[in-house]
Amino acid sequence: MRKKIVDVDQVLLEELVLVDKYKKEVKLVLTPNRIIFQIKKGFFKKVYKEVEVILLSDVEVLDGKVCVSRKRELVLLGTVDDRYEIIFEDRKAAKEFEVLVTNTVSGTKPIGRAISKFVDFVQTVN
Repeated sequence: MRKKIVDVDQVLLEELVLVDKYKKEVKLVLTPNRIIFQIKKGFFKKVYKEVEVILLSDVEVLDGKVCVSRKRELVLLGTVDDRYEIIFEDRKAAKEFEVLVTNTVSGTKPIGRAISKFVDFVQTVN
């Protein structure tokens, strides 16, 4: 018997989204270690089945910057193996996903990244 990957306590974000790889609505579950895509299966009893699991350690980091970008409801996510276009229902959920992935992968908060950029700028000016 297969163990469940997601515990209720570990879920950071859970949203219904559209992903370019799958042509129908997908449930996105973000945990501290992975992103899980689930599709609704079943005729009478609707159950979500895992389609794909992306480890957050596989998300690309180029020059200290996490490869996640957002334009309105569209989020582009770059991993070592693939690229994903994820469309959220609203901008707020898209921004929340982008911030959570960036913070989790980089291990810093936005203020910490801003301070390090400022310090680098001051050092290059001197």
